[in-house]
Amino acid sequence: MLAKQLCFEVPATLSTHAIGSLRGLCDALRPLGCTFGIEHVGAEFSKLADLHDVGLAYLKMDNSLIHSLHASKEQQSIVRGMTTLCHSLGIQVIGEGVINDEELACLFHVGVDGATGPGVHYE
Repeated sequence: MLAKQLCFEVPATLSTHAIGSLRGLCDALRPLGCTFGIEHVGAEFSKLADLHDVGLAYLKMDNSLIHSLHASKEQQSIVRGMTTLCHSLGIQVIGEGVINDEELACLFHVGVDGATGPGVHYE
């Protein structure tokens, strides 16, 4: 079925301002096999608690949380905590906008599942 190949991704700001609409969309399309994710998650992370029951497959952390992650133990703790919470809800975590090998290595060190950005490359 083609629907199982569809993944809908919405920005975090939209998901927190239109929770009811997003929940309705997820409820209608999830039985068909579609998956859902939220991108650009940063400051509004605390508001996403209201979305714990919509069946998100993944969450993409905003690049503002990722840049220079390797240089800040405090930022690493924040990203690790967000990742742990997401994993406890069955949600994968992806870091957005990775620009170098140090950020990429640090993301995986704190438990993030994947990454996007110009610093992600295959050898």
